[in-house]
Amino acid sequence: MKTHYKRNPKRLLGYLMAFAMVLFSANAFSQCDHTLNMYDSYGDGWNGASVDVTVNGITVVTAATVPTGSSASVTFSAASGDAVDLANWVTCPWTSEISWDITDGDGTVIASGSYGGAAGATGYCAAAVPCGHTLNMYDSYGDGWNGASVDVTVNGATVVTAATVPTGSSASATFSAASGDAIDLANWVTCPWTSEISWDITDGDGTVIASGSYGGAAGATGYCAAAVPCGHTLNMYDSYGDGWNGASVDVTVNGATVVAAASCVGASSAASFSAGSGDAIDLANWVSGSWDSEISWDITDGAGAVMLEPTEDGLGIQDAILRSDGAGREFL
Repeated sequence: MKTHYKRNPKRLLGYLMAFAMVLFSANAFSQCDHTLNMYDSYGDGWNGASVDVTVNGITVVTAATVPTGSSASVTFSAASGDAVDLANWVTCPWTSEISWDITDGDGTVIASGSYGGAAGATGYCAAAVPCGHTLNMYDSYGDGWNGASVDVTVNGATVVTAATVPTGSSASATFSAASGDAIDLANWVTCPWTSEISWDITDGDGTVIASGSYGGAAGATGYCAAAVPCGHTLNMYDSYGDGWNGASVDVTVNGATVVAAASCVGASSAASFSAGSGDAIDLANWVSGSWDSEISWDITDGAGAVMLEPTEDGLGIQDAILRSDGAGREFL
């Protein structure tokens, strides 16, 4: 006699929807900010020209442009490995003035070009920085787990083996996980007194993200608090003491401009900005002045330590032949 199994279309649909949500959540979490930076050499905007940004063939930015001035930027989300491109260029009478670049989640330029160009770039997001998470284990009778134990897994890989309370009422085991990581418990080993066993898991912020009793699964998601930004400083110096005479520079953090056209007045000036631990700090868009040989600078971090300064072979501006004017100064 054959047994006939009745299919349940509602249950099948539920499984498919759950699977889709898991994929969507994982992809959304792995995304980070990317930036299209647009430039106009004449400084009067793109005069009606524009371009779309696509990620995996889907338009994520429509009609990006420089409405006025010499530059503009637009931010969009993409994950590592995503195909980032430009499409649907709209023309203007002055396309020769147009240029652009795209920076990834780490602030690195992954494509650049002029009017009409395609990006053909690949998205990139720096790996999430792991932090300490803790499995806290409890025994209500106070004599340990009597041989019971459990493993901790992160993204399916065992990171703590045979965690237990050897004696007393509690013990803990610390392990590393990043925001978004899947944290679980596995391979429970039994004992005669499993009813005395309980546990919880705390994330990098000290928040309980899972708890239960003997045999339970965690099914938790890791979390690490974002680095708190603090004050950093661009210190600018002029050896002659009369300022930078038209020279200026932008400061970027993770590819985004946080200080525009910083310049020195007198012998020294400072420009403060915020950045978190691990942020990528750089200088960009140097504008040359009358006496570039007098220019120097450094950047100090939140503790006041110098973290970036010019290399010996240049100041971050274009190299030029210098000649003395006979008055102790040099000019381009």
